[in-house]
Amino acid sequence: MAPDYAARRRRLLEDMATPEDSALYVTNPVDVRWLTGFTGVTSQSGQVMVGSVAQFLITDNRYTERARADCPDIEVYIPARPPMVSIMARLAEAGVKHVLVDESIATVAGLRRLAEVSAGHGIAVDAMTFTLPTLRMDKDEYEIAALRRACELSDAALEVALQRLHVGMSEKQFAFILESAMVELGADGRAFESIVAAGPHSAIPHHSPTDRPIERGDLLKIDFGALADGYHADETRTFVIGPPSPWQVEIHAAVAAAQKTGRDALRAGVTLGEVDAAVRAVLADVGYLDAFIHGLGHGVGLQIHEEPFFAPNGAGILAAGQAVTIEPGVYLPGKGGVRIEDTLVVGTTDAESLTTTPRELRELC
Repeated sequence: MAPDYAARRRRLLEDMATPEDSALYVTNPVDVRWLTGFTGVTSQSGQVMVGSVAQFLITDNRYTERARADCPDIEVYIPARPPMVSIMARLAEAGVKHVLVDESIATVAGLRRLAEVSAGHGIAVDAMTFTLPTLRMDKDEYEIAALRRACELSDAALEVALQRLHVGMSEKQFAFILESAMVELGADGRAFESIVAAGPHSAIPHHSPTDRPIERGDLLKIDFGALADGYHADETRTFVIGPPSPWQVEIHAAVAAAQKTGRDALRAGVTLGEVDAAVRAVLADVGYLDAFIHGLGHGVGLQIHEEPFFAPNGAGILAAGQAVTIEPGVYLPGKGGVRIEDTLVVGTTDAESLTTTPRELRELC
C-alpha cells in the first residue's frame, strides 16, 4: 500500500481553488513530504511547486537519487544557481503567472526577495493561508497503517522497558532503555523526547528526565511514542512503584474515568468542544478540574502535534479517519500526578485506540 501523492496534490489545488495559471509554492517540510513522499526533506533540501500547468519537487544534487526514488510521480527539478532565478524561469516557461506562498511560513524578507526575482519573469507573488493542515487531518489507509505500526511498537517497547525497570534506576536511564527498545523492535526512532517523571516530578506535565532515582512509593508517569514511516505515536501511562497510597489510587481513578469518557465520546459528527466538556465534567464532579492544567488532546500524524486541537470552545467537527489523542491529567504539585493518553482513530460511531497498553494503576517492582 502506497499513498496517492498525485491525488493529494489535486485535492490541494481543488481546495485552494487555484487558477490554472497559478502555482502554490510549498516550503513546510511536513507538507512537502505529505504531497510528494520525499523523505529527505528539510526547509533547505526540498520544496514543491503545485499547479495545474507546473508541478515539480525542488531539491539539490545531494538528494537527487533519494528524491527520484521517493517521488516517481512528480518531476524532480534541480535548479541552477541562483536557484530562485532558475525556478521562476521554469515557471514562466510553463505559463505560470502567479505564485502563492503560505503566509504562515513565509518571512517578510523572503517574500520581498521572491517578488524581486519573479517580477523579472512576469510572475506576481502573493501570500495566503494554505489549507494543508486541514487536509492532513483526514488520514488515508496508508497513514492509519503507519500510525498503527508506530503505536504497536510503542506498546511493545514499553513492556520490554518495564521488565528492565528496578528501584534506584534513574529517570534518564529508563528513558534510554525505552527509546532503545523502540529502535530495537523496528521503529525509525522516538517520536519526541520521552517524558519519564517519578515521584513529585510526575506533577510536572512536560518534565524532562533527570538523574533522580525511581523509588518505592513513586508515581511513574511515562509519556512516549515511536516513529514509524514518518508517523508519530503518542501514549502516556502512569504506574506506581510498590503498593499505592490512597491518594494515588484516587487521582488515578479520576483520570482513568475522565479519559474513558473522552474515548467513548469520540465519533464523527461531534465537536471538539463537546468531547472536551465531557471529560472536564468528570474531573469537576470529583473535585480535580483545577488540577487539569493543559489541553485535552490534539491531532497526530507526520507531526506529533497537528490539527485538530481540543479546547473548551472548540467548534471544529470530528470526522471519520482523523487521528487524535485524548490525554487528561491531574497534577498535585510537590506530590505527584497522573496522565493517561492514547492515540485513537475516529470512526463513524466510535473510535479505535491504536495504543493498547492496559490503563489500570499497575504496581511495578
